[in-house]
Amino acid sequence: MTGHLPGGGTYLAVHLVRGVNLWQKMEAGPLPWVQVCQIGPHVTDGLAAAHTAGIVHRDLKPKNILLEPRPDGSMHV
Repeated sequence: MTGHLPGGGTYLAVHLVRGVNLWQKMEAGPLPWVQVCQIGPHVTDGLAAAHTAGIVHRDLKPKNILLEPRPDGSMHV
């Protein structure tokens, strides 16, 4: 969410992610193939949505992909 402050500035509010980034996950060891197959489509869907909105992510790397565990054991990317 973005907005304007009364004094003329602007702000950006983002969701707090309670998890790790993909780089941290990879440093712990190889990811199981099933997990890779779950994470990949989420990343590409996010990029597609950004591109549709006219946004180009110029710094896509594992440290910028956040993973938040869900109660069912899956990851929200």
